[in-house]
Amino acid sequence: MSKAVRKYKYETDGTYNMISIVAGGARSPYQGCNDFIEVSVPFVPERYEAVKGTDDVRYYLELLTEGFKIASQFKGIPMSLFENLLEDFKDAGYKNRYRIKSRLFKGLNIKATIEGRFTTNDFSLHFSAYSISPKRLLSEGIVARSQPDEILFQHCFKDITADEEWLYIMDFIPKPLIRIRIADLKKGTLYYEHAECPYSQTNLQEAFNQTITNISYSGTNLEKDIRIEKQG
Repeated sequence: MSKAVRKYKYETDGTYNMISIVAGGARSPYQGCNDFIEVSVPFVPERYEAVKGTDDVRYYLELLTEGFKIASQFKGIPMSLFENLLEDFKDAGYKNRYRIKSRLFKGLNIKATIEGRFTTNDFSLHFSAYSISPKRLLSEGIVARSQPDEILFQHCFKDITADEEWLYIMDFIPKPLIRIRIADLKKGTLYYEHAECPYSQTNLQEAFNQTITNISYSGTNLEKDIRIEKQG
């Protein structure tokens, strides 16, 4: 909802720019934290386990609704704002999909697009490539995945660049995180791998490697190497 709320141009009182709702948090119901506010709501593990891995989002929406109610008591956030966001979510079939970037590479005769797909189970980055002329799908698939926590992926994917051999998915710095082989795309195959670490400093190398770990979520554990070839 963090992206959907932007179109309503809601103005805060200047003390926060984000609301974080924590299910089963140990803190008091309301906590001011620098430039965001954190709300803790009661959590029932049995209800979560009953819907985990399914498309039933009703319990999650109950938690969000309770969190907004608490936040509105302290900051005067209008519940109508949440109701509008919920209606948008419902109209979209309870799916949170948004285009991150689309690029035309005329010299390569390729249009490439990356799209974020955020569910209660995970976040995935969907890549698709089309030939410009004639227009046809070359290949598509998921090239990155993380646990469903926006902090893990919100600054990972911003742009797409290219050279003669690879398409690169860039982060916000910008540095390449994922590269996709162009020759395979043109054969209808999606081949991708993590880009090489561009840093020499130890702390930056560690941060880069952690980012790679974050976007290599398999659903049950973390894969060290996600070099995968997929047929289009």
